Amino acid sequence: MANSSYIFGARFYGSVIGAPVSGALIPMAFVATDNVTAFVGDVLKMTGESTAINGVSYPVVAQAAAGDTMIGTASSFKEDPTNLTLLHRTASTARVVYVSVDPNYKYIMQMNGTPAAGDVGQTYNVTVGSGSTITGISAMQLDRSTAGNDKQFRVIGLYPAEDNEWGAYAKVVCIPNMHQYKVTTAV
Repeated sequence: MANSSYIFGARFYGSVIGAPVSGALIPMAFVATDNVTAFVGDVLKMTGESTAINGVSYPVVAQAAAGDTMIGTASSFKEDPTNLTLLHRTASTARVVYVSVDPNYKYIMQMNGTPAAGDVGQTYNVTVGSGSTITGISAMQLDRSTAGNDKQFRVIGLYPAEDNEWGAYAKVVCIPNMHQYKVTTAV
């Protein structure tokens, strides 16, 4: 059966060590001067700054590009009282985002190209696409052409589902390889 293409960014899939997961979403913020739209499932990086929104101080994040060391992924956004149906962060607006930051988390991501069993253990960067302003879902996926030793995510297997197999549009299980909580240098 051929895989269907459904890109959704990085979707949480549990802990590498099998531990229970609770309370690991950290509120962070985008600043109004950031002109990039952000979506649920986007890979994020800390900028080394903080900002106050409604009197509360938050670490500042931005969408990670290929090769950036990540802090985590956007799990959801704080509700916007002026637009309760807004599921993403529009460009150039200050918005609180809840970030899954644990470097031991596993994620499911679609991989471009033609993934194969030999990709297990390799590391890859993300490729950024335009997410959906209707669903709020990211269009990031793993970029198979970036294989190397120092990339953002390590593939640890094929996502086990009846409608998923190695080949075009395969969904893989991956873990952070370049994470800001793992590196020894400052942001």
